[in-house]
Amino acid sequence: MSQVLQGIETVETGTIERPRGFVRRLLRDRPQASVGLGLVVFLALVGIFAPLISPYGPLEEGPLRAAPSAQHWLGTDDGGHDMLTQIMFGIRVSLLVGLAAAAVSMVVGGAAGITAGYFGRKTDSVLMRIADFFLVVPELILMVILAKLIGRGLHVIILVIGLLLWAQTARVVRAR
Repeated sequence: MSQVLQGIETVETGTIERPRGFVRRLLRDRPQASVGLGLVVFLALVGIFAPLISPYGPLEEGPLRAAPSAQHWLGTDDGGHDMLTQIMFGIRVSLLVGLAAAAVSMVVGGAAGITAGYFGRKTDSVLMRIADFFLVVPELILMVILAKLIGRGLHVIILVIGLLLWAQTARVVRAR
């Protein structure tokens, strides 16, 4: 009983660190974490503001297979498109796919985990066996097959990735 009360007292006096201080301490103590965060933020900003800062339009053509120069910092491809511009606009698509697929995965996995945890027994068993299937199947092969069956497009890519990666989220939510 006294240990429980001592634990409560330590929480009230503030000797246990709050989760908010974890990120601040991590960035302060590990310089590589700060560099990584800075790089991610920089690339996200480049992707978001690509139409404003790119030297050319994404479909604008120039000389074919030009070497890097003052006009084309990274050169051009076989179609004459500036490679730096292609990278900037590619970051936009990657951010969109990653964030949207994570949202789909979170919604589907969260719903499955909450359902399995709340109802338990047979519902839990069935949902977790389905999650086990998605955890052990090679995702890339299944992605290619599903994309072929469903069709092409950015929304299909987002949906396929989100629906294939929900199992980890479901496991964590169910465990909580």
